[in-house]
Amino acid sequence: MLKPTPAIDGIYEILKEEILDLLLIPEQILSENDLCKRFGVSRTPIRSVLQHLAQDGLVSIEPYKGSFITKMDFTIIKQQIYQRKAIEYMVIRDFMKRKDLVAIEELRFCIRSQEAIVKQHGIKEEFYEFDSKFHSIMFREVGVPFLWDQIQALECNYSRFRKLDIIEQENRSDIIEEHDKLLHIIENHQFDQLEDMITYHLDGGIRRLGDKMTTKYLTFFTDNSFQDIQ
Repeated sequence: MLKPTPAIDGIYEILKEEILDLLLIPEQILSENDLCKRFGVSRTPIRSVLQHLAQDGLVSIEPYKGSFITKMDFTIIKQQIYQRKAIEYMVIRDFMKRKDLVAIEELRFCIRSQEAIVKQHGIKEEFYEFDSKFHSIMFREVGVPFLWDQIQALECNYSRFRKLDIIEQENRSDIIEEHDKLLHIIENHQFDQLEDMITYHLDGGIRRLGDKMTTKYLTFFTDNSFQDIQ
């Protein structure tokens, strides 16, 4: 297989970021002509980029119809959250046993940084980065960064769902408060409260978005996403 040219790599990264940031929303058409004009390239590199995004599950290429941003599948998102609860409980439990004061201060810095971003009328991307960093620190410290990378790789559904949650919550105070509570549990070695707090925190997106998933954002999700709750 030929190695992608830098131009293809760059276009791919730009479009991927725009899809994950929901600047390009589910069902939106990606016109080859428009993309050629935007990036000043021919159809060949654009088609290569679209094929790559399709492999990621972020784009659907339909013959004679065109290319579309894929919808999120809530039935899969629920399973990915379930998986993350199990993994993160083990990771944070092991992190608590380490009593690493330096890493705990890193967690505190992430929370304070999120607070500062909100006070400055928050840049959503920066807030999202500190949200991810808060959790990734603990995966790193217990020696399982690969598992965190695997969670981050669930971009087609879970990463976009997390971003939708953050975008929708204008003050994002719930997320900060939950991180604060989780840090308190970690610092005080309250192992008996850990599982309930992780469950509450990781279910937060579902809780906060609530009915908006089946009203305001219904077209963002696959048709079968909410069959079990309708």
